[in-house]
Amino acid sequence: IGLSGLLTRSAEAMISVAEDLKAAGVDAPLLAGGAPLSEKFVALKLAPKYFGPVFYARDAMHGLEAASALLSDRREQLVRTNREAQGRLAGER
Repeated sequence: IGLSGLLTRSAEAMISVAEDLKAAGVDAPLLAGGAPLSEKFVALKLAPKYFGPVFYARDAMHGLEAASALLSDRREQLVRTNREAQGRLAGER
């Protein structure tokens, strides 16, 4: 599921979307990007609101690469590496 934001309000709305998806039992990977987002925002604000993996896509090509990797045999490694990186960012608070 791709989420793209243009303004800070869009980023705030992404948190609500993640919570709604979680409440509905959805756990498909989320790819989040856009001008107001950062890797730290995704790790600290968005990922904790959702069941499944949440990836920061700094641009469209990065999002495409992540989506392709999620559909390949590299999926488990990508999810694990992403989770570890987000854990490190959370520890930096």
